[in-house]
Amino acid sequence: MSVVVFLDLETGGLEPSEHQILELQARVMREFPREDARFGVKVKPEGPGGEFLCGPWALEQHTKSGLLDECRNTHFSEELLDFTFAEFLSSQLVDGEKATLAGNSVHFDYGFIRERLPNSFKFFNYRLLDVSAAVTAANFLLGRPLTEGFPDKSKAAHRAGDDLDATLELLKRLRLQLHAGG
Repeated sequence: MSVVVFLDLETGGLEPSEHQILELQARVMREFPREDARFGVKVKPEGPGGEFLCGPWALEQHTKSGLLDECRNTHFSEELLDFTFAEFLSSQLVDGEKATLAGNSVHFDYGFIRERLPNSFKFFNYRLLDVSAAVTAANFLLGRPLTEGFPDKSKAAHRAGDDLDATLELLKRLRLQLHAGG
């Protein structure tokens, strides 16, 4: 059975070349929905003078959520995050195994990992399991929203752990629909 790493990042913006990772949360699974391991880290400011590498929207959003204050109180740099996350992934994989990266709009996270966490990136295969795309397909095929009655994420605080929990909950709903035959 393959290893799937469900992951969510909070970042300072949309461009991996300009914006830093602020928070990473991951859940390792060999069989859904049982978690085999968890990983979570917040990252200190990476910019000159101890500033965050953030765009205006991210700076405002993550200040409101309290994430930036938490990031100021950590010793983790992105370099240390990369080293530590790579060690964590290595401990979860055997015999050269590579993990499938999963999450909501996971191509975004994939881009940041590829650019900013090169040691960790080596532990992922080329496959992406995009839960948001799967839910979109389910909504289309079912002819109704799978997310009916699900909390509105548009007002969420944009915290990686909460977002990851919501992603896994959506996947559980999708699984129930598949088992129920729609």
